[in-house]
Amino acid sequence: DPKKDLVPIGTAAEFAFSLAVGTAPKVSTWAEYVTWAKANPKDANYGIPALGAPHHFFGILLGNAIGVEMQHVPFQGSAPINLALIGGQISSSIDVASSQVENHKAGKIRMLAVSTEQRIPQVPEVPTFTELGLPIVSGAGFNALYAPANTPASAIEAWSKALVKIMAMPDVIEKFDLYGAEDGGGSPERFAEFIRSETQKWAKVIKDAKVQADS
Repeated sequence: DPKKDLVPIGTAAEFAFSLAVGTAPKVSTWAEYVTWAKANPKDANYGIPALGAPHHFFGILLGNAIGVEMQHVPFQGSAPINLALIGGQISSSIDVASSQVENHKAGKIRMLAVSTEQRIPQVPEVPTFTELGLPIVSGAGFNALYAPANTPASAIEAWSKALVKIMAMPDVIEKFDLYGAEDGGGSPERFAEFIRSETQKWAKVIKDAKVQADS
């Protein structure tokens, strides 16, 4: 149980998710995709790299927002998703934005929106879902550090200070920019509050969608 067994130290990085389309349907904006999805609900699906991951639940939120029960299609990673998009086997995909940027710039797929509050610098032309009138589909993935429960507070503080120092290093910042990630920053207390709010948000989505873990 992460609430009982782990202690939050801090967020290392935050990154956007994005929705992209490929060769079928031939749409170029989110509004066009919504129109198509409502006219073709049985074909409105989205590829994801893993079941039960944020990609999966963002798709549920999107489907609820537009009134279309979009079907998730699980793949083993981002590469086969992009191939299926380019080949027209799926109508859209939801993935980490950095995994779609290269094919988007090459014109092989088209990113329609990103999940973060602000547009991402790698593809500044791609709007956010909030800009498109869907603030409910707002959020970011994150990588973070945790410690085992009962770790001394002094150790948590030392790790937190080290994380902040490392994230300020120019070469780390450069590498994060390359992969479309942002410094998460903040204190253990801020990270703990973030976890609480995210848990509440996604718990409702999961419950409403009647998603259950495999036994």
